[in-house]
Amino acid sequence: MIEAVFFDIDNTLILFEESELFGNYMQALSSHFSAIMPPDIFLKKTITSSQNLLKNRGQKPNMDFFLDYFCQDITVSREKTWQIFENYYQTEYDNLRTLVKITPAVRQTLQLLANDGQKLVLASNPMFPEFVQRMRANWAGLENVKFDFVSSIENASFCKPQPEYYLEICQKINIAPENALMVGDDPINDLAAADSGLKTFLTTDSKTGVNAELSLSHDLRSGINATHYTPTASGRLSEVPAFIETLNSAKI
Repeated sequence: MIEAVFFDIDNTLILFEESELFGNYMQALSSHFSAIMPPDIFLKKTITSSQNLLKNRGQKPNMDFFLDYFCQDITVSREKTWQIFENYYQTEYDNLRTLVKITPAVRQTLQLLANDGQKLVLASNPMFPEFVQRMRANWAGLENVKFDFVSSIENASFCKPQPEYYLEICQKINIAPENALMVGDDPINDLAAADSGLKTFLTTDSKTGVNAELSLSHDLRSGINATHYTPTASGRLSEVPAFIETLNSAKI
């Protein structure tokens, strides 16, 4: 029986062109670090530090692991560095909302699942603070939806597509993996949940399509074996409640 539904955010709950959003994001964020390093160095350091999160095997929260790499060879303290990131997120990040479209029926879909008693989890890759993950979900109009857990850079010690990422969440919300469903558009990061025992649902709402060569996604999972996964089901996000009902009725 499915008792919890994990949701990716990017191009699952909200839709956008990744290269456009990432370009605007990095340009604005790098300006906050201009007194410390030039934009090209900032970009390289940020991507490398994010890639290195895949080496975190539960030793420490992702935020600490990220800062371990990012703060190498710079004179600014870890505390000041993180304050710069947070200042950008608190003052400018919400401007990216204009580049985002809302996935059809997203609010109705999640509210229906909540009304059916499903635990709801924001399971976007934990590279952002929790308040930023919630902000991005709010871009989809989900301010009034209660999430039982929000995966973030502060509370996760693994990343997608590591199996432990999904198992860690299951443990924190006290759900057996076989009783959870991962919903997302990424055929690697999201469907890898199957390795942890979760059912998977590949969404098709994004215009980029499941085979899109998204530069940021590929940069961040550089070196990861692109194993082919077959989803338990696929379709529009709005079809998830009906799929869960069918799945639970059939007791697959």
